[in-house]
Amino acid sequence: MGQVMGARAMERETREKKRPVGVLETNRSLEGRSSRWETGWRSAVCFSFCVLVLIATVVSWAVGSERPDGEPSRPLARQFRWQHSGPFGGYARRLAVDPRDSDIFFVGTANGYIYRSTDAGHSWEMCRPGLGIWGLTIESLFVDQRASSRLYVAGWDGYRRGGVFVSEDFGRHWRPLLRRRAVRALVQSPFRPERLVAGTLDGVYESRDGGQTWRRLAPRVGPEIKNVESIALDPMNPLTMYVGTWHLPWKTTDGGETWTLIGGNRRGMVNDSDIFHILVDASPAGGTIYAATCSGIYRSRTGGNTWVKITGIPRASQRVQVVFRHPIERKILFAGTTRGLWKTIDGGRRWYLVTDRRLIVNDIAVHPQRPNVVMLATDQGILASSDGGETFTASNEGFSARTIACLHSDRRRPERIYAGILNSGLKSGLYVSIDGGRHWREWGEGLDGVDVLSFCQLEKSPEVMYVGTNRGLYRSTDGGRRWRWMPLGGGRRSGRGNQRRAIASPRVLALEALAGDRAVLALTEGALYHLDQMGERWNPL
Repeated sequence: MGQVMGARAMERETREKKRPVGVLETNRSLEGRSSRWETGWRSAVCFSFCVLVLIATVVSWAVGSERPDGEPSRPLARQFRWQHSGPFGGYARRLAVDPRDSDIFFVGTANGYIYRSTDAGHSWEMCRPGLGIWGLTIESLFVDQRASSRLYVAGWDGYRRGGVFVSEDFGRHWRPLLRRRAVRALVQSPFRPERLVAGTLDGVYESRDGGQTWRRLAPRVGPEIKNVESIALDPMNPLTMYVGTWHLPWKTTDGGETWTLIGGNRRGMVNDSDIFHILVDASPAGGTIYAATCSGIYRSRTGGNTWVKITGIPRASQRVQVVFRHPIERKILFAGTTRGLWKTIDGGRRWYLVTDRRLIVNDIAVHPQRPNVVMLATDQGILASSDGGETFTASNEGFSARTIACLHSDRRRPERIYAGILNSGLKSGLYVSIDGGRHWREWGEGLDGVDVLSFCQLEKSPEVMYVGTNRGLYRSTDGGRRWRWMPLGGGRRSGRGNQRRAIASPRVLALEALAGDRAVLALTEGALYHLDQMGERWNPL
């Protein structure tokens, strides 16, 4: 679900980066550092402060306040009926298929929402009211083998927060089963559906009563089975389990009582390998295990005692997040990587790239009854194929998991709305709606999929616009159709054409054109800039 965020909230979503100091932008009517400028600057600061106070007042009113009789009033936002209007797409994290009705798909996001499709992924609807945990990264999602109405979800929010959750009404309402754990993997036993196994940062936990009670399998002393990223249960042996960690895989053959390290250089696997996903061949004659790691795909035909690295995928695409075997054509495998989807039709001898190399593939699912229908969960949304995974198109109608950092209406045409999108890979950038937010499309050439953090449109010359991004500042002089990068205090560019990036240019977190375009200000993480009189150069204050 798209979320309108300020600079602070945006930084919480992109936790790996520093928290900003703030951002504003400058104006062409400034005349240098004279006393006249100082007077104008003080006025600008006072004006901005008043705006912030006004915003704080409105927000407190929207969140809710206390009535004179002491009872809390109903928050303003809840007095309206809200519905999704896009922009559709966004970061899709996990996919699940109902084993009883194969046209029903579920998708989990990186911000705690679950969507449901009843037409094999052609359209989606949010499961409301949902988990209610904004920011929860959903790592596992599946439908219970015994009841289509029961869903399980596992995820994390921060280093130690998260847990396991269950819904009994198709994802509408949820209750926690395992609390205060950053859960990175959850599986259900094919032999005893009431048995659940969860992988967390502090070890492996097992429940034998559907999640009501849990016990820790991996001992606190002995093998260092921690930072668990993936789990796979042997479909032929209920006591055999494989666990992937941030440092090699482990195996147990007695239900978790004892564990054996099954990775490392001596066994044919790079020592420091993050194990993102483990696939165990379900056929009785198979006995093949695949491990998707940060260093590529490994295959074992000896129960994990030895491994062979599968070649054919270029080094740049060897951070493999998921490996998936076709349910019918056993020689067809898919590899979802941080550099696109790769496919082999000969068991892994030769691989070829199916999608754009700049796509991050998080999960793969195949329609059980129509195996030519292949679904992908990616950083740009949901992609669907009807030809067995040879070609893909977006299938995001109703699915909205984008992060919206800024939202502005046009100064002359208020029904025209601009939205700055971030964390959507190639689909990041500026979006526009010309019908009050009902429909959206990508807008403007030259932004090259950058994260748009802030937006500003001049009052006297509304065809002039500025956007602040994670790669610096861009300007358009034709109403947003074409954009040109502008240096901030000595920024420079490298590369060619549409692939050029702003180097040594700060993230522009906020922009402001003061009344009458008296000043245009840009605020970065460490400095405040103003635009010169000619509108061509940004100078630090």
